[in-house]
Amino acid sequence: YLCECDKIWTKAIAPLDLPAVVTGPCNRVVYQPQVSAPAADSGVYDVFTYDVVDSKGHASDLASVKVFLTQNSSKHIPVAGDEGMALDFDGRDNILSLSRAL
Repeated sequence: YLCECDKIWTKAIAPLDLPAVVTGPCNRVVYQPQVSAPAADSGVYDVFTYDVVDSKGHASDLASVKVFLTQNSSKHIPVAGDEGMALDFDGRDNILSLSRAL
């Protein structure tokens, strides 16, 4: 799926899809933990490895990322803050746009 606001390609990658290739304009990985992950005191973590291949086919060494899942024990309800302003720069030209962040 393409998120137009930030131009991030997001797609769930299942174990059967591995190894997977992340493509798109930003080539980013967005980590999303399971909704039913256990509490932080159980030492829950996830690990994934990746490498980077440039347009000429040169690959980096493998890197590993360990993500520790924590849960706020006080279970506060999120509250939206004050609205603000944000600068948007796409890196393709010299134009900056100022937009209201709601």
